[in-house]
Amino acid sequence: MVATTDNVEQNPAYCQPIHEFQYLLEHYGVIVKLSTLYPHLWITPFVLFISTYFALHILFGYPCFITPDITGMHLVEATKLLSSYQLHPEIIQIKKDTGLPSATVLHQRPQAGRLIKKNQTVYIVISEKPSAEVAPSCIGLSIDQIRKTTQAIGLKPTFHTISYSYPVGHCFGQWPSAGQPIKNRSLICYIAQEKDNLVIFPNFKGKTLESVVTILTKYSINHYQTDIAPEQSKTYYIIDQHPKAGTVLNLMEPEKLLVELKIGLKPAKSLH
Repeated sequence: MVATTDNVEQNPAYCQPIHEFQYLLEHYGVIVKLSTLYPHLWITPFVLFISTYFALHILFGYPCFITPDITGMHLVEATKLLSSYQLHPEIIQIKKDTGLPSATVLHQRPQAGRLIKKNQTVYIVISEKPSAEVAPSCIGLSIDQIRKTTQAIGLKPTFHTISYSYPVGHCFGQWPSAGQPIKNRSLICYIAQEKDNLVIFPNFKGKTLESVVTILTKYSINHYQTDIAPEQSKTYYIIDQHPKAGTVLNLMEPEKLLVELKIGLKPAKSLH
């Protein structure tokens, strides 16, 4: 049986190799219609190339070797070691770790000891030290505002209330200062409270009447003397007093205080 060429035979210059191919098929008793085979011949070189590539790769491919261990190494040193094996590192994750220097290799894939070929990639996970926490600015904020600010960064501040000339209930001081590193996640805020003007009344015994009157007048505290009427030409001393020394007084309204002073010409022994 003879294979037909149909439209292919219309081009004699192009048909020569086709006829030769047809002859070979006929020689081996294969009957084919070239008009059906011709449209698919273009894929033949591509199939041959792929087949040849894989055959050569199997026969002459890169030999395998054991993956080096880079766990625990600094990224720079790990990269140098992998490069000596013609391997390519690729960072796939960065983990926060306070106990290791930054850029320390934590994990690798393939793991050390597994087979690998040169020009392949080793995927690694490295460490990163968390940035040092710094204290937020709390000056001028109320306690509620400070709590909201510190809660956002996971801090629990300690508050100390102190009498201070500042808006009541607001922070006038902090430790550490704003922008400074926080140690042990400790932040102390000093909150102003209303000044109570509490004082401990001093011991005037043995003091001269003139010096004591000067002090009481300075703070607008009223006083009076008992026992004798002082004469300007003599020096008098405080023998006793009321309130007693050590009494806690509130000087918010000093004009309401009245101090009784017992005086004499001889100084009394002061009680220190």
